[in-house]
Amino acid sequence: MPKYPETHLEISIFFIYFSDNYGRRFYLGGKNMKKILCLLIIILCLTGCNSKGEERANKSVPISNPTNGDVAVLKAGNKMRLILRNATEIVFDNYNNNRYGFSWGKGEDVSENEDKSIQLFKKQDIIYVLSKDIISANEDSSCMFDGLTNLKSLKLNNFDTSNVTNMSDMFNNCRSLTELDLSKFNTSNVINMQSMFEGCTVLQELDLSNFDTSNVTRMLNMFTDCISLKKLNISSFDTKNVTDMDGMFWKCKSLLELDVSSFDTRNVEDMGYMFNSCSSLTNLDLSKFKTDKVEDMGGMFENCSSLTSLDIINFNTSEVSNMQNMFRNCSNLTTLSINYFSTLRVRNKEGMFEGCTSLKDIDISKYL
Repeated sequence: MPKYPETHLEISIFFIYFSDNYGRRFYLGGKNMKKILCLLIIILCLTGCNSKGEERANKSVPISNPTNGDVAVLKAGNKMRLILRNATEIVFDNYNNNRYGFSWGKGEDVSENEDKSIQLFKKQDIIYVLSKDIISANEDSSCMFDGLTNLKSLKLNNFDTSNVTNMSDMFNNCRSLTELDLSKFNTSNVINMQSMFEGCTVLQELDLSNFDTSNVTRMLNMFTDCISLKKLNISSFDTKNVTDMDGMFWKCKSLLELDVSSFDTRNVEDMGYMFNSCSSLTNLDLSKFKTDKVEDMGGMFENCSSLTSLDIINFNTSEVSNMQNMFRNCSNLTTLSINYFSTLRVRNKEGMFEGCTSLKDIDISKYL
């Protein structure tokens, strides 16, 4: 095989030299040299840009909106409450080619990003919150409908709650709402449900069987003052992370039955006023309640005047410091199983059994 001469490249300002291993030199230069240099520079630049482009393409770039703009986030609950006040009816829905007769772009901007992706329109006392995208409720939706005392109808046709963490006081004092359909609510990320339905005084039924409460820690006053509520479905409630149930069903005086048999109360610290004034309840199954961490039981069963028996023999009260008015005015209570009650740490026992006129076969003196 013939041996080809080796070739070397040398570049000077004016010439490009080629030389082989025999010492022979070849060169390019002269008036075409500038053109050659310019051509080489362009080639080098293009090669460099291309390599950088490939490098960027190989890197993973985070996607800020995986739905490609299909979701629009609503303003925070407190801000919406001020905008929605005085409404008698509120409709959350898709814009869908002007089905409601409003001109897109002419409505009030109620989007978190202030990009007019969600717009509010008014027609007398009716408010329409519309979007061409999915309306995503703000992470903080607390107090959104709080104090809307004139609100009689709420339609949540386009209202995604999957990112909400705070629903405290969301429907507080909605005193004119006669019905509330929350069957599409996604509550899997919610942490706070404090006073969520407090003061919904004319609601008679509430089905929350679809609620995922596995992350909720606060349920205090959740249904307080729902005085007309007769049916409440909370059969799906997962309460293993709840620490506060203070006043949860306080003044639910129309409730005929309440199933809390599946409640996991291992982490609850406050049960004060929990069933206070549930005066229509005739039965209450608390056999699975764990109260090892509970410190407050004050007024827990006060004014439960229709209860005839109460089995709380499994209650561990070793950490409880307050039992004031715990069974006060349970006037029809004839049987009370509290054989293993410990009151060593209790500082306040005032009125504990006051008004329990039907109690028999129990020596209450040892608990006072």
